[in-house]
Amino acid sequence: MKRFSFYGIISIIGYFIRTFLLPNPFVSMGDRAVIINYIAGLIIPVIAYVSVGVFYTKGSSPAFGSFCFTVTYAVIVGILYLVGLFHFRLWAILAFIVIYVLIIAKARIICERIRVRQLTRF
Repeated sequence: MKRFSFYGIISIIGYFIRTFLLPNPFVSMGDRAVIINYIAGLIIPVIAYVSVGVFYTKGSSPAFGSFCFTVTYAVIVGILYLVGLFHFRLWAILAFIVIYVLIIAKARIICERIRVRQLTRF
């Protein structure tokens, strides 16, 4: 009998959240929304993976990494959904890119502070 790990449970929950609970962020595009969502479905995970890699060291805590990936993926979909409300205007895209980069930078700063505190304890 195969044992389930905490990472396995978190990754399965994350998969179901990404697949069934998150909206199609391109609904404002009408008939093309499904096709664009399929194309973006190949790109969004890569962006989320790279973004998580900015503040998470691969293999250090797989369950935490899986959780961060799901949250980052949801944030990206949320940003795309909000940009879609503005009909994907250039100013909205640029504003949300800046906000996203600031969020990732702040997450990296927080993680670095946590690492420094952990290293100075010993």
